[in-house]
Amino acid sequence: MSKVKDKNEKLKQDLFAGAKQKEENFSIQSLKSSNSHIRESAALMDKYVDSFSLISQGINSGTKQLEGIDNVYQANQHKLLQGQFLQKELHKRNQKNKLMVQGSFFFLIFVVIFIFLRRLFFRDLYKWQWFNSATTTFDTLPSNAEFILSGQNQHTQFTISDGSL
Repeated sequence: MSKVKDKNEKLKQDLFAGAKQKEENFSIQSLKSSNSHIRESAALMDKYVDSFSLISQGINSGTKQLEGIDNVYQANQHKLLQGQFLQKELHKRNQKNKLMVQGSFFFLIFVVIFIFLRRLFFRDLYKWQWFNSATTTFDTLPSNAEFILSGQNQHTQFTISDGSL
């Protein structure tokens, strides 16, 4: 039994000794693989940090371009508001001018129709009124007014103090 025990003991030692060595080899290998993974991860992180910095620079330049475009739009918006105000003023003036032209046109048409109708239908309308007003005017004038209005003037020459006439 002791032989068997010794043999079992020896097998146990061999078995555990190999396991210890395997375990040591495995832990060294796992450390080496962990180091390589850490290095690969660090390289990837550096690569991503570089790409993020490039993206950040692109975003900054894009932001500056957008700010420039915004400034242009604000200037154009101010000009559009001015133009809109001027357009409203021009529209008001146009409406006023249109009304004036239409009023003048209708007044002209009214005058033409009035003259046309007066010439056709009421030819003697104002002659009677003019004659009556003229006779009343002569009746109210002094007696020598008829002589003056007839064109016969008593004094046909005028004298000027320097004697030129």
